[in-house]
Amino acid sequence: MTLSRQMVFIILVSFVFIFMGTFAISLENARHYLARQLESHAQDTATALGLSLSPVLARKDTTTTRSMVDAIFDRGYYRELVIEGVDGQRLLERNNPAGIAGVPAWFVELTPLETPPGTALLVDGWMELGTLRVTSHPGLAYAELWRTSADTLLWLSACTAAALGLGLGLIHIILKRLRSVEAQAEAICDGRYPIQDDIPKTRELRHMVLAMNRMSARVKQAFADQSAIADALRAQVYVDEVTGLGNRRYFDAQLGQLIQYPDEFAGGALLLMELADFKEFNNRHGYVSGDELLRKAAASIRAACPAETGCLLARLAGGSFGVIVTHGQKETVEALAQRLAAGLVQLRDQGGLDGQSLGHIGVAMYATGQTASELLGHADHALRTAQAQGACAWHLHSPAQPQDVPSGARNWRKFLEDSVREERIELSFQPVLPLGAAPGEAMHREVLLRLRGESGEMLTAGTFLPMAERVGLAPEFDRIAVQAVLERMGRTPSLAKAYAVNLTPGSLRDAGFVDWLCQQLKAFPERAKRLTFEVPEYGVVGDVEAAKRFVQRLRPFGSRFSIDHFGRNFASFAYLHSIGAAYIKIDGSFVRNLHLDQDNQFFLRELTRTAHEIDMKVIAMSVETAEEREALAAILVDGIQGYLICKPGETD
Repeated sequence: MTLSRQMVFIILVSFVFIFMGTFAISLENARHYLARQLESHAQDTATALGLSLSPVLARKDTTTTRSMVDAIFDRGYYRELVIEGVDGQRLLERNNPAGIAGVPAWFVELTPLETPPGTALLVDGWMELGTLRVTSHPGLAYAELWRTSADTLLWLSACTAAALGLGLGLIHIILKRLRSVEAQAEAICDGRYPIQDDIPKTRELRHMVLAMNRMSARVKQAFADQSAIADALRAQVYVDEVTGLGNRRYFDAQLGQLIQYPDEFAGGALLLMELADFKEFNNRHGYVSGDELLRKAAASIRAACPAETGCLLARLAGGSFGVIVTHGQKETVEALAQRLAAGLVQLRDQGGLDGQSLGHIGVAMYATGQTASELLGHADHALRTAQAQGACAWHLHSPAQPQDVPSGARNWRKFLEDSVREERIELSFQPVLPLGAAPGEAMHREVLLRLRGESGEMLTAGTFLPMAERVGLAPEFDRIAVQAVLERMGRTPSLAKAYAVNLTPGSLRDAGFVDWLCQQLKAFPERAKRLTFEVPEYGVVGDVEAAKRFVQRLRPFGSRFSIDHFGRNFASFAYLHSIGAAYIKIDGSFVRNLHLDQDNQFFLRELTRTAHEIDMKVIAMSVETAEEREALAAILVDGIQGYLICKPGETD
């Protein structure tokens, strides 16, 4: 039973007892008072009439006696009047058998009124003539008792109702405060730290609200401190201290991870940018000016690489920079190279560079099966070719495109529209297992899209989804994935499997898609509770507010939200508490050879502790060896996913 119901029940029971007791006492007092009044009335009448009748009876004037008795009795106030002689014989008798009018019979039975008779001796001097006995009629007393009882009942009912209303109002005010405190506590558990501005005046409630506000502020500060530690650890290991971009270690880790999992790098590219004669610039202007030039160059690179492109930026050494494009097509990469070259010209115009050489850019498109050294070799060769072409030149090395992959946005649009119409989109699944001695059932199964080309070759999502985003068809593919999973869940309701569906970042900002998704979840409430929607970190960081709104829309249906490839981008961990994600998936670049990397172990341990403090689970991606699993178990991550468990397949 809820607290409000308990309090209402206690108040009701208390008022019922008070009401019944007060009414019973009032009724009993009125009954005793009226009984005494009836007795007194009868005795007074007997005494007065006895004195008047004594001389008349002495003369044996029967007519006058009857007249005097009738004059008293006919008023209706008496039930019985009897004159008895000395020998006990009744000389005169009057009776009034009339009932009690206007009073319910049950009330008369419930409240009996005693009517003791009043008696008087009839004497003539010292001679006793007889006895007079008078009994009052209780009708008027019952009528008065009934009226008094009814008025008392109405008054007590009104007072009870008013008191009950005031009590319920007070309970509502108290419970409203308690509910606000409960909501605040739930928000803290969800990683949000609200402060209540409306402070109640009641001392106890005020102290409680102020205590909750202090706790919320302290937990928020503790999480911020923990996030700052994790950010500092990551920066110490992976961030170039001059430019704020990734360092060479970060670059090598990300490139190695993407090469190892080509599904995530399909359509990707590597760009190398080198400032011309940077060593001579340092010698002429000093290292302070050199560092300032590096910072300006890094800012120019950031401006040329918007968040939605999913680019990974790093300073490799000296005046050399690397840009990894995780998804895109040749046209997208060429446009990026042009923006980088334009940034070099702008840097010179602002007085940042000497001479006309400025810098150069080499671009290499990734081809499935390439190693990291091969891709770096192609990019470096393209850079040397660009250096031979003149100032601010860029050169692209592009391998032959697969037969099933079209070129150009127009051809891609037609290819994707035909694929949707011909239903060439298929699902594959990869389970996520809890990390423990006995994993048991999978935590969930990640849903991966595949597209069958015209010649039968299977294309991964990394190949076609970036172009689907570019031509505005990504929400359509997300709809297909959601519908297919919901249908699959409906075919096996008894298994109650949970699934994680990957969404493109643009779908979070697509109001039409979000409305459609909510309609689907509302139509299948039981299935909705077993669905999680994953979005890559760069998509969340690119529009945190859109992610928050999306999570709020999911909450009523019990669906969850997660962040994929967490840690790949250099976003501060502080934003985690405001998103409300159920879990994060650590990018595989931090997991590779984790058992050999003390820095990554320390970083992931702090990250896991930070996530657990806001009730967020941590899942490690790309786990391939038992040694990596053991290292993750020591860090206390919640689940693992990768080839150590199984590769993606059509069965789940």
